[in-house]
Amino acid sequence: MRLRDTNSILGLNADNSARIGHASWFAGRSQSLYAAATAHFSEGINPMISKSELIQKIADEASVAKKDVKSVIESLASVGYREMKKSGEFLLPGFAKFIVVKKPATKERKGINPFTKEPTVFKAKPARKILKVRPVKAAKDAV
Repeated sequence: MRLRDTNSILGLNADNSARIGHASWFAGRSQSLYAAATAHFSEGINPMISKSELIQKIADEASVAKKDVKSVIESLASVGYREMKKSGEFLLPGFAKFIVVKKPATKERKGINPFTKEPTVFKAKPARKILKVRPVKAAKDAV
């Protein structure tokens, strides 16, 4: 959100923009303005829906029992885990492609902190597998 949009929500003009986010600015003003501003800013804290909410939405949209939707989601996850373990890739059509990337081990090495110019030692890292997710075109276009 741009500062200009925030100012318009709070009813501020350019010279009052430094007071955004301070409850003291709202002292003596309408409580509804404060409530509206705090509700607007707290909207984006947790936009992700829970598993049970996802199951409910799918069940309502497809007119299927919730337990059937739950078993399909769990089986989809187990098939995806097996495919990624076996081939290193799993495509969820219309949503994303999951790719397993194998990162090699790195040795301990010396370096210099660019800010303090002190010599530092970077710890060794073991070999590991990283999961990368690439959205497919349909998912990008939907957003």
